[in-house]
Amino acid sequence: MDKKRKWAVIGSILLMTVLSIITAYFMISGYYRDKFIFGTYINGIYCTGKTVEEVNSILVGQYTQRCITVILEDGSTQELILDRSIFEPDYMMALELLMEKQEKQNPYEWGKNLFSPQYHTISEPVITYYDTEKLIDEIRKLPCINQQPHDFYLYIGMSEDGYVLRDSTQAFYDPDFAELDIFQAVIEGKTQIDLVEEGSYSHCIPVDMEMAAVYQEWEAVDAFQNLKISYEMGNQVETISKAWMAQFLILSDDTSEGMFLKDESGNFIISEDMVRMFVDELADRYDTYGVERQYTTITGQNVTVHGGIYGNQIDREAEISWLLETLQSGQSAQRIPEYTHLALYQGADDIGPTYIEVDLTAQKLYFIKNREIALETDIVSGNLRWRLGTPSRVGYIQGKYRNRVLRGPGYESFVNYWMPVYRNIGIHDATWRNQFGGEIYQTNGSHGCVNVPYDQMVILFNEVENGIPVIMYYTQEVDESRINNK
Repeated sequence: MDKKRKWAVIGSILLMTVLSIITAYFMISGYYRDKFIFGTYINGIYCTGKTVEEVNSILVGQYTQRCITVILEDGSTQELILDRSIFEPDYMMALELLMEKQEKQNPYEWGKNLFSPQYHTISEPVITYYDTEKLIDEIRKLPCINQQPHDFYLYIGMSEDGYVLRDSTQAFYDPDFAELDIFQAVIEGKTQIDLVEEGSYSHCIPVDMEMAAVYQEWEAVDAFQNLKISYEMGNQVETISKAWMAQFLILSDDTSEGMFLKDESGNFIISEDMVRMFVDELADRYDTYGVERQYTTITGQNVTVHGGIYGNQIDREAEISWLLETLQSGQSAQRIPEYTHLALYQGADDIGPTYIEVDLTAQKLYFIKNREIALETDIVSGNLRWRLGTPSRVGYIQGKYRNRVLRGPGYESFVNYWMPVYRNIGIHDATWRNQFGGEIYQTNGSHGCVNVPYDQMVILFNEVENGIPVIMYYTQEVDESRINNK
């Protein structure tokens, strides 16, 4: 066969092959006219070449149960599970819409799906039939339907935050209405039912005279416990909580006249015992006079200081009287407490920014001004051997005196500068000493006073003001029998 003839044969074969492929492609296009085209997936099912009826049959076979979520008033949920004996699903409408969309496309473009399959999702079928009796039986198995109908309440009850009105009369739950609401929602094809939105909780009952009396008393109780009564404790404000306000009311033994005791004018009678308890608790938290303190020194050490004569002490009887009168008036108020002892500052920090610290263990005196050390010096404190050790106390500068003679049993000493701070103990110069600090105080200390070098005492005397606190402490344990507690 010559070369020319050979190429003619090859050309004929290629032409016939191409024509065959084209013919096959068009035949397949015709095949897909009433079937889903190549590469079609519906709800994860491979639907190529299947009719709408065939796909519907498969999907219906897979839909074995229906789940409806019922949401209650408190946000909790219950599940209503329906099996296929109760309903008949159908996907035909959604499938026909997909087929109609396919038919509107060019039927000869099915080849695109060879490389790009089409995925479709039909969320819920149409329910064409319900067995009403079985559906109602399943609904009645729900826990929320087995509650007693019209189980309502109205009363004033105590909580952690005071009294609350426990009232279900304005939106009480009725299982009969809930059953109807759930049934209707299922028939409408809903997958989630909120009983509050559906109205199962919104069937109000008329207010009778007894209920009106409870509402009226609640208004008075709520107004009382929401009174704003505050105490100014330095830079802090203590407002009496609703829980405390509620405890000031006295419950009545005869509830025919109301839940709480009232006077002839209809005002609440206040519990003096609870008022006293509140004032005692407030004072216990803020009183610092004569109270043992946990204190952090300027050098960062945590020490215990055993009482003293500096600090705040609330006049408890005066505050009890004021609070009783204020509560009975039913008026909000803000109060600065009365004190039997008053420090420079009130509140949690009564020491303030300027004070003197005496470290009796390290034998150091610090003058702190505006929270910074302005002076630091060695000292000599009370003689431990003679049982005259300086006590751990909080005092204050009670005065500033020049050229005084200090006298006591067996001694008489002239000092240039004298500042009493606690009982017979003070801070002064000691010109008879040429050494300070170290362990001198243990065997050759003072009679209890804090001895300061003359030059440092001059500075200290000129810098400090009357009334500033003086904190004296030991950072190590000391035999109390060695301390001057007179």
